[in-house]
Amino acid sequence: MNLRFKLDSLVVLALALVFYWFFMFTKHDPPVSAIIPFGDDPYDSVGSFCMIISLLLAALSLVRSFRTYRPKPPATVQCVFLVRTQIAIPIGILATLVADAIAMARHPAKWTGKPATGELLELMAALAALSISVLLLVRRSTRGIELPAIQNASKRALFTSFACAAVLALFPEAVIQSVFLHFLAIVLGFVLIAAPQADFALALLPYDTDEIRSAVPPSRSRLWIQWGSVTLLGIAIGAMVLMEEIVADGAAKAPFMQVAVVSSMFIGAGTALLLVAFAFYKKPLGLFRKTSQA
Repeated sequence: MNLRFKLDSLVVLALALVFYWFFMFTKHDPPVSAIIPFGDDPYDSVGSFCMIISLLLAALSLVRSFRTYRPKPPATVQCVFLVRTQIAIPIGILATLVADAIAMARHPAKWTGKPATGELLELMAALAALSISVLLLVRRSTRGIELPAIQNASKRALFTSFACAAVLALFPEAVIQSVFLHFLAIVLGFVLIAAPQADFALALLPYDTDEIRSAVPPSRSRLWIQWGSVTLLGIAIGAMVLMEEIVADGAAKAPFMQVAVVSSMFIGAGTALLLVAFAFYKKPLGLFRKTSQA
């Protein structure tokens, strides 16, 4: 990959780290965390999804941009998949900020007129401006690419976004009092960000990558390996987050049944997060796809 793709991969990594700081700061800074109305699910699961997936996409972008392509330079379709991987990060952050704004619109009394209100709004505005700047920067990298365009990709992305926003705006927040429904709300939050993120990554770079297919379609055993690998990674992520929570809150001292339920929630959520991401990103980002070089 040429230098511009490598520089863009470093830029999106920096953006992912900035969002990680924003997410953790708003959850743990006492004045700000006391007023955020997006600290509960499904809004919190949207932010959690974006934080973890942004870091994973940034890592994938680094691998794709800095790997050695031999004996020929990377194919055009490989460049498209790389830029979609990079562009999905600012799209996801902007989608998360929209979800946060919806939560704020539903609960204005919680954050308006508070001492930390100005700080919260300034942080959100700065993050939105930074994400838009990175989005425009990365999208410029595809200038000159000549591939057939996908029809109606923009319409689909807009419809998906409005539908997801409507679900967030009308979501019955009281249902999370039930453990089972709370878990479903978490998974719903994952879907509500992954769907518009994948559709907008496709709409902003509407190149028909199906024009160039692998010589051999993936076998059933290979598909099982792909989904199994994603599942194991999801379990590992859920376990790591669980351990962090135990260390931070001393959850290990809680009753056994409570620890068991919380552990199941974290590991199940981590697994669902990766499976949802893979389901939506597999095709537009070219995950596990072999493409011949130009």
